[in-house]
Amino acid sequence: MRLPTALTGVAALLLALSAAPGPAAAAVPGKACFWSEPGQAGHAWCYSPGGYAEAGPSVRRHARSFDNRSGGSVHAIHFGDRGCFHRELRVDDYDDDWTAWAARLDGVSDTTMGCAQG
Repeated sequence: MRLPTALTGVAALLLALSAAPGPAAAAVPGKACFWSEPGQAGHAWCYSPGGYAEAGPSVRRHARSFDNRSGGSVHAIHFGDRGCFHRELRVDDYDDDWTAWAARLDGVSDTTMGCAQG
């Protein structure tokens, strides 16, 4: 049985729309979230406080925006040639165009991990 051409077109359109990426995840209460693009867009990765976590591949050294709704301060961590550095992200801090650290984020911790402020 063949589908009428109009139904085939509708089916193709629905399939294409279901495969299209949706909007980036919104910041989640209890987490600090990072996005690969400015304006909290692109691929998202979120950190839940409790130790250190490597940044997800989509935002590692490419975190263009963030929103900290973790309920406390967290620390962006960078491991570089001159040692490790941290940047405190206070509760409810956000930056929609985080150029200062976009290429530096390696991970996030609930402590400074002994890294120098940077």
